[in-house]
Amino acid sequence: MKVVILAAGIGTRLRPITDFVPKPMLPICGKPALEYVIGYLKRQGLRDLLIAVSHLAEQITNYFGDGSRFGVNITYSSSPKPRGTAGEVWAARKYLDDSFICYYGDIITNIDLKRLVKFHNGQGCIATVALVRSVPLEVGVVRLNSDSTVTEFKEKPPLDMPVNAGIYVLDKEILAFLNDKDELDFGYDVFPAILKAGRRICGCLFEKAFWYDLGTLRRYQELNELFSKNVIVL
Repeated sequence: MKVVILAAGIGTRLRPITDFVPKPMLPICGKPALEYVIGYLKRQGLRDLLIAVSHLAEQITNYFGDGSRFGVNITYSSSPKPRGTAGEVWAARKYLDDSFICYYGDIITNIDLKRLVKFHNGQGCIATVALVRSVPLEVGVVRLNSDSTVTEFKEKPPLDMPVNAGIYVLDKEILAFLNDKDELDFGYDVFPAILKAGRRICGCLFEKAFWYDLGTLRRYQELNELFSKNVIVL
């Protein structure tokens, strides 16, 4: 099964670092984050990779080349500017002739992708979303009583709801819901349109998986610390 890795975004929340280095190339203990992703996919038996690139694309293409150095096969889909998560898949549509995995390139996880694909194949959904729990919020939350008195305050608590892990198994039929809009997002645009059309989207929950994204400087620093202390070993 082909994996489409989304690595085209600008990474605005990580500026000024991402003005010079694309987010998937940020080093974690001396290796680009995307190298860990590719190693993880290879161990899952997934070697046919398509990387969607745009922002500072040459840093990614020059480092990974055709993937042979990493034991995988890599092709690239390039856009002049980032097109959003679903827009990048639309731009890569000529390479997609079957169901495929869509993987956000700033995600470090140990989710069992074989289980995810098996679950998807047994559900008959147009899309299956990998879900995780206990992802920390980036903001503090409060509880108020009726007279507006704060009764509880928690700084950046873990969210006890299933969270979109940025990993999907998608049937090729999903291309009918995509278009050449300049900015097209799965969460904001495509998945709501699918549900409105009466089609099913399934969720596969991974209760015990670790899951980290490079979305903010704090998360990036945490991830480096965890790797340096061997809390995470990939």
